[in-house]
Parts: sequence; C-alpha cells; structure tokens
Amino acid sequence: VFLISLVAVTALSEATHENVKEFRDIYSFYNLLIQQPPLPVLTMGSQTETQTVEAKAQEIVDTIIALNLTAIDNDMTAALVKKNQETKPEDLTDEKSSVKQKFDAITVDVRRVMLNEYQKLTENEEPYKTKFKKFELPLSEASKQAVSKVMAELVKRGLHVKQLIGEKQARIKTIVKAARQDMIEALYGSAARPKDNDAALEAAAGYMGIPDAGTFPWNAAAKDANCATTTANPGKKAGGALATDALCICTVQALAAGGQLCGESADTNTHEMSGSTDQAKAQTQWQKLIGHCKELTAATPAPLSSEAI
Repeated sequence: VFLISLVAVTALSEATHENVKEFRDIYSFYNLLIQQPPLPVLTMGSQTETQTVEAKAQEIVDTIIALNLTAIDNDMTAALVKKNQETKPEDLTDEKSSVKQKFDAITVDVRRVMLNEYQKLTENEEPYKTKFKKFELPLSEASKQAVSKVMAELVKRGLHVKQLIGEKQARIKTIVKAARQDMIEALYGSAARPKDNDAALEAAAGYMGIPDAGTFPWNAAAKDANCATTTANPGKKAGGALATDALCICTVQALAAGGQLCGESADTNTHEMSGSTDQAKAQTQWQKLIGHCKELTAATPAPLSSEAI
C-alpha cells in the first residue's frame, strides 16, 4: 500500500498563500499515513460495542468448555472444586492427583478455563445462570454418558477453530505492520522505512517519529534542484516522499521571491531553502510545517479508511 502523493509539484509559483489548499491536502494525507491501520473487530448488537475476533473466539470456547463440564466424570468435577481458591491447573496433573491421567491430555490453558468456568457453573453465576437456565443440571449419569463423547468432540473442534483464528489474526497483524511500513515510506521515503522491530509500528497512537537529518528525504541542495520535475526514481527529490513535496510547495528558493505560501504562520526567514540547504534544515522546516498545518485542518483527523483515502 504505497500511497503516492497526488499533489503535483510542477509549477513552482511563489505567491503569498498560493499553496494553502495543496498544503491542507498534504496534511490530510499525513494524518492518514501516520495512523495505525485498524485490525478487524466484530460489531455487537448495539452497533457501538466492538470486540476483537480473538476475544469472541475465546468467549465461545469458554462456553463450549463449560457445556462439556456438565458431562464429564464425577471424579474430574470433584478435582475442579477450588479448595480455598488454591487449586491450580498444574494441580490437576500432579503425581498425587487421582485423575492425573484424565487431565494429562488437556493443555494448561484449557485446564485453567475449566477451573474458572466450573466455579461459575456450580455457583450459578452469569453467563451460565441465563444461558444454561433451560438445562436440568446436574445431568443424570445416563444423560452424561449419552452426550459426553459429543461434548468432547465439540471442545476439540472449538479449540481447533480458535487456533485457526489465532493463526489468521497473526497473519493479519503481519500484513498490517507491512502496510504501516509502506505508509511511513510514502511519507518519508525508502531510506526512512521503519525496521520490522520498530516498537512504534505496534503503537495504537499515530506514528510520530521523524527521520534523523541524515535520513530525511531532502538532498543537500537548494529548493529548485530538489523540486524539479519528478522522475521515475526521484530518490530524495520531489515525488519521492510526501514530506519532500510539502517542503517544495511551502518553501522559497530565495527571500526575494516571497513567502507565506502555505498560510499566515509561514515565516519567510525560516522558509528559505537556497544554496546547499542541508537535510537538518529541511528536517527542522518539516517539523514547523507539521505544527502549522494543524491550524488549517480539523482538530480530529479523519479515521484511516478506504473512504477517507
């Protein structure tokens, strides 16, 4: 997802306020590019509540396990009773446990759920107070024998589906991270593409990092050289990164040419990019532009979505 700037930097006109609209558009793109791409969530009945897919899958598995608990052997349910709240998943497979063999094939995570859900079930707590109200619990031995194999298979399949969901979600997160790397590359150029281990890629907040001077997308040259007609491989010149394009439309080659191209706050003295302008100056100027553009756009940026783009 490499978003290419739609702002053509071909005409380098330098009249006061000439490029306010274009700068506002660039900042709108900036706000989209720094956002964390949203992970898929489930919308609940109220249409305002949401839940992650993993959380919903776990909720369903917990309910399946609770259903299974109504049909397991009595010695297993007896072992699930928390004595002074000290029974742990590991205790169920302890060498001294009389039901060790029955719990050995069950993972620690499932045993933990069994312990937690069994307490809710036996104490008639929610969600089972409502969900299982129609069942006649505890089941008779005959009923247990009739449904135990079906319940065990249901747990097995539920856990398998949960595993598949986890694998898919992990893949989605990998794709989202790559998308965010592409977005920052669109903003600051290929040299500034975040590494895979960059913690900022995982942050829910906007990506606020700015490349250091040596990486910033600006060649050590004057504005006219950096902002000439774009080419197929622009590098650190116009067309290579959104930040470069912003500098091209909001700075001047020389003080005499004018200033305040992108709004009232534009300071002509700091917007001059003449001579062999170094990357540090370009980076500093970009930070000033970010601060200035907040004056021209909505306080709350549009959320990242295909519609917003």
